[in-house]
Amino acid sequence: MNYLVFILLVLFPLGQLARTSFLFNDVAVGAVVFIYAIRNFSKIVRDPITKPLVLWVLVMAGSLLINISNYSYSQILAAFFYQLRFLAYSGLYFLAQSHPLLKRGIILGIILVGVAGILQYLLLPDVSFLSAFDWDDHYYRLVSTFLDPGFTGVILLIGLVASHNPLFFIVIMLTYSRATYLAYLFSFAVLAIYQKSVKVFVIAALALAIALPLLPKSTGEGTKLSRENSIYARINNWKESISIWQKSPIFGVGYNTYRYVRTGVTAQSHSGAGADSSILFVLATTGVVGLLTYLYLLLTMARLGKNNPTFLAIMAGVFVHSWFNNTLFYPFVLECLWVLLGSRGEST
Repeated sequence: MNYLVFILLVLFPLGQLARTSFLFNDVAVGAVVFIYAIRNFSKIVRDPITKPLVLWVLVMAGSLLINISNYSYSQILAAFFYQLRFLAYSGLYFLAQSHPLLKRGIILGIILVGVAGILQYLLLPDVSFLSAFDWDDHYYRLVSTFLDPGFTGVILLIGLVASHNPLFFIVIMLTYSRATYLAYLFSFAVLAIYQKSVKVFVIAALALAIALPLLPKSTGEGTKLSRENSIYARINNWKESISIWQKSPIFGVGYNTYRYVRTGVTAQSHSGAGADSSILFVLATTGVVGLLTYLYLLLTMARLGKNNPTFLAIMAGVFVHSWFNNTLFYPFVLECLWVLLGSRGEST
């Protein structure tokens, strides 16, 4: 088991660089969790997270089964494997309770992501060539090994709140991700509330206010915080998500079939499978039933972490970020959340 955990921690900082037809990280997580689940089944059954998690998994499967006639065999199979992925990553919660190494490893992995991001920003600031591989093109933005400034930003935010390492603040700024900046403010607002110290939030907000005007600018749109194209694109995506939900408001169109009901999205696109909002993604694919079930799971996670301000601050930041990206279903964010929840009693 320990060597599988080690493999898992090695793969995390590689991010999307370890991507083939499927993520090696998914395979490692699945293998580790499967072995642990067999050995500790009775313990898992008794855990308070199990009931809401099982309900959510059943709703995911049910939404797909109800809509099974609307998709091809390969599409149904792909959607089913995404459900297995979510279940596998949630299993890290149970594993982290017995392996404190996971939390330390995740934080170390995020540090390595930050270091890789600085090297990429200094040595390879123009990553527009990635558009040939169906990634978004970016210029003078820190994308690191996740090849996306938004998801990289929220991963680094998790590292900042969990470890208080100032390195993370610098690299977060260089992502130019407005969603991450907003999530950063919400995370420190939660910390301020739990620590009963407004100074915590004031210092965090002042640091952001001072840093933003000092950020280097390029001739491209990416470093302009007033850029409007991405705002309009996101609003259109939200409208599309609501339109998809209206086709099947009770049970949705089927979990992770979002790509197949959209128009103008290529099969190779890395952004086509999810909406630009995790909540709207859940609503569109699993309907009102799915949304209520999923919110029940999130509330249970928050309740279990209620005595750990760090975890609650991270969860608040991720939730805010998820209104602008499909953050709550991004595998590396799932990995962080479930590990930190499972190890919430461990010191960093």
